[in-house]
Amino acid sequence: MLRSLLLGVSIAVSAFPALAQYQGSYQGHYSNNQAMALSADLVRKDGDRYSVKLSTVVPINDKRPGCAGSVEGEAVIKDKRATMRIKNEGFEPKSPESAQNRPYCEIKLTFLDKYKLKIDEVSGCSYYHGAACSFSGVVEHDASGI
Repeated sequence: MLRSLLLGVSIAVSAFPALAQYQGSYQGHYSNNQAMALSADLVRKDGDRYSVKLSTVVPINDKRPGCAGSVEGEAVIKDKRATMRIKNEGFEPKSPESAQNRPYCEIKLTFLDKYKLKIDEVSGCSYYHGAACSFSGVVEHDASGI
């Protein structure tokens, strides 16, 4: 009896991702439909701590060379805001710091509402996506249309 009740609850929760989003979890897949495709995948680890993966793609065309990249890290979301700091693998400590040469890739996350996430690349991330891409933009949760 308990087993079938738990199974029923887990099926109901998985069938309604928008309901899970509404209950205070930011978990899920967020994306946009623009020339520079941007996506964010958030997986709740515990409490306010999330694993975050960001991806960006600009397709090759006649006017642009195109680019792509991704970065993964953790963020603690408080008051609809978080800052990710990922060690920049391309950082050259013997070279002067610049917009491209920073010890960390820093990205700010701001939830505009329960379905929209604003991503702002602060600095030090070009190693992960190249010059023509960025991790900045607004993405929408896939459950927003339900």
